[in-house]
Amino acid sequence: MLQHEEQSEPQPITITPEWERKLNSQKDAEIYEVVEEIGATGQNAVEPLLALLQIEAKKAKQQRTMINWIFGGAGLFLLSMFLLKGLKGGDWDFPNLWFLFYFGGSGAAYAYTNKQKNVTRALARFDDVRTVGAFVEALEFPDKDIVAMAEQKLTELLPRLQASDALLLNKEQREILNRQLVKSDGLIVKAILSAYEQVGDSAAIPAVSKLARGEGKGGKMPLNVSAAIACLQFLEIRAKQQEQAQTLLRASESTATAPETLLRPAHATAETQPETLLRPSQS
Repeated sequence: MLQHEEQSEPQPITITPEWERKLNSQKDAEIYEVVEEIGATGQNAVEPLLALLQIEAKKAKQQRTMINWIFGGAGLFLLSMFLLKGLKGGDWDFPNLWFLFYFGGSGAAYAYTNKQKNVTRALARFDDVRTVGAFVEALEFPDKDIVAMAEQKLTELLPRLQASDALLLNKEQREILNRQLVKSDGLIVKAILSAYEQVGDSAAIPAVSKLARGEGKGGKMPLNVSAAIACLQFLEIRAKQQEQAQTLLRASESTATAPETLLRPAHATAETQPETLLRPSQS
């Protein structure tokens, strides 16, 4: 496995058309060639691969949105036709409508690009905590092999996260991890809880609380429950600290002195007559 090498000033690198072609390939050899060729330039391949994966994730999201709109519009059209048919005394055709939404939802769920899967598989060659977000997203890929690979990588990487790594996980990725806590019973549950002790936030409290109460698949394992109870203490302390910080911030904003209350020089003063001023006595 390739090890991550720290670089003080990593140089930007562009994915060439040839690398793009290989990353779209179904052959593992060509996909891994990209990693080796990028490495031969003196660069760690993690950054450019993550950048490419981000672009592909955006395309896939747009594709899923389009599929949802198409099938949603078609579903509304058919529903209106069935309603009209029902008003005219015809029979409702629920099975056809159900199949439409079923296949529409399935199409949206499987709208992941081939390049997304290939880049994720290429990233698995690196032992780099910066890849955690990519593997979290891969947990919901409709590919059992990719999911198994992502779980294995996250089991290794998540416990290594430090508090300074909180930005490696965005809101959507944290939501995926929270869902995993409830529906999974594998080693990844313990890895997520270990990471949350360092980078968890208040949004994780509901899922961790369920696990601490023994709910969900993971809650059937005593080790997961005890780990969730310990993690919950960290999350609650961090949530209180964040709340106190927000309270202090709001207080400092509300006590700002209004401009009209500040001392200002007088606009006009009475002129002092010379004869009223003190003078030295004359001998």
